Amino acid sequence: MAVEMSPRLLEAYGFKHQPANHLRIKGRRLRAAYRWSTRAVSRGASAQTVVSNPSLAGAIEGVAGDFQRDRWAYIEPFFTEETQAALVDGWPPRAFFAPMKTIVKSYDFGFKWIRGQTGQPEHLQKFKALEQVYELLRSAETAERVTDMCGDGRHRTCYSLATTWAHAGSTLVAHRDSIAHSPDDVSATFLNFVIFVDGTGGEDAGGTCIAADNEYQEVIFEPTQLTNSALVYQSVADFYHGFKPMKSRTFRWTINAQFAAPDVYA
Repeated sequence: MAVEMSPRLLEAYGFKHQPANHLRIKGRRLRAAYRWSTRAVSRGASAQTVVSNPSLAGAIEGVAGDFQRDRWAYIEPFFTEETQAALVDGWPPRAFFAPMKTIVKSYDFGFKWIRGQTGQPEHLQKFKALEQVYELLRSAETAERVTDMCGDGRHRTCYSLATTWAHAGSTLVAHRDSIAHSPDDVSATFLNFVIFVDGTGGEDAGGTCIAADNEYQEVIFEPTQLTNSALVYQSVADFYHGFKPMKSRTFRWTINAQFAAPDVYA
C-alpha cells in the first residue's frame, strides 16, 4: 500500500487535470468485460518461444556496492539477450491485464503471484517465456544472487510477482511503501525490483524515480533506458519512488518482483 503521498500532488492528479484516466477508472468494469471476451477467443502469444537456459545477466553482482551504500541501484542489462528477446516476443496482449483501478497507480496489472499461492497465475501457461521468467525469479539461484547483492547476512527469496502495462498518461504517485511504517527486522528484508522489460524510454516515460521528497522536487535518479534494465530498492529506505504522468506516444512493460525473508507469508 502506498503511504506518505503529497496532498498537493494528489489534487493535481484529480479529475480536472486527468479526466481521461478518471473516466477509464469509472469504466473499469466495462473495460474488464471487453477484455474477458477478447481473452475468450485468444490463443495467447503468437510466438511461444521457449528459452533453453533462461537466466539473469551478470550485472546484478556489479551493483552490490551501490545497493549496500544507497539502498537502491540500477541494473543494466537485467536478463541475458536470449531471455530478453523471448520475453518481448511473447509478451501478453493487453487483454490479459486487469484495467487500472486507481489514479495512484494508473496502469494495468496482470499475472499476480504471492508466496504461498497454490498454482500459477491464471493464463500464465499461455505465455511460455513469461512463465519461464517467473520460475527464474522464484529460483534458488536468483535468491542467492539477490541475497549476495544485499550483503547483510539475511537470506531472501521471491515474495511476489506481477506484470504491468503502462502508457501515455499513466502515473505512479510518489510514495513510500506501507511497510516503511513497520521498521522491524523482518520488514528490513523486503526489496522491490522494477524490471523494465520494454519501453519507449527517455524522460517522463515511466521510469520509476528515486526521490528525496514526495513531489519530485529533488529527484535522485530517473532511469531513462527502459528496455532490459531494473531498479531495485529497499522498501523501508528513507526515500520516495514513483513516476510522473507519462508523455504522449510512450509505453512501458514491467515485471515487479518483491523479495523478502523466506519465512514471511502473505
